[in-house]
Amino acid sequence: MQRITATLLASLAALSCLSALPAEASEAHQRVYCKRALKDRLRDPSSLKIPWGGIVAGGDVVRISYRARNGFGGMNSSTFYCEFDGKTLIRTVNN
Repeated sequence: MQRITATLLASLAALSCLSALPAEASEAHQRVYCKRALKDRLRDPSSLKIPWGGIVAGGDVVRISYRARNGFGGMNSSTFYCEFDGKTLIRTVNN
């Protein structure tokens, strides 16, 4: 329950600081904001490794394939998704 609460709070914090994109929000802007949202959710943001071609944007969804250090010091691979409604970040999902 604490982990769910912490994840929810992290998601809300990411949404509150990232919800407003510039009016000319392009896929490049969406990629930057999505990467920032991902870093805000990581236990060790400095360990984030995104392979070349790991960020894919299409329409209103950005997908980031990444590796990052977990709480035990090991590296995990995962995928992070950001969904935008025009210029507003509306949802993030970490698989």
